[in-house]
Amino acid sequence: MSARGTDSGSRKTGEDDVFEAISESIAAEPADAHRVERLRGRVMSQLKLDTIRSDEGEWLEIMPQVYKKTLNVDKIRGVESFLLRMESGGRIPAHRHGSDELCCVIEGDVAFGELQLRQGDYHFAHQGSRHQDATSVHGCLLFLQCGIAGEYRAG
Repeated sequence: MSARGTDSGSRKTGEDDVFEAISESIAAEPADAHRVERLRGRVMSQLKLDTIRSDEGEWLEIMPQVYKKTLNVDKIRGVESFLLRMESGGRIPAHRHGSDELCCVIEGDVAFGELQLRQGDYHFAHQGSRHQDATSVHGCLLFLQCGIAGEYRAG
């Protein structure tokens, strides 16, 4: 078979000759490091990357002694990522989860009833699960990712 898919019994056409001549004239060249870096830069500039520095963004008081800083809202997936800061003595009422929620304790302490979490701890609450009141003795900073706000159910 030739490169154009004709078998040995078929007659070659002028188009086949042109195709073969072009194919034979194309030689692979080693990648030039500078060209590769330029191409990488162009590709990376097309990616959608968001960075929010620690001194950027807005902290909103969502209840006494509890503040929320939204990092990302993905309306397609119905998920938001945010930081939650609770001052010493702060409290979030018991609630049921309308979606899965992941929580990482960045600093401080938080307790859900008897469950005590400290800096570096990870906690995952499945959809439909219930948290007791969240409290903090020394204050805390949490990273949370869950369904978009409004999906919590009190109780």
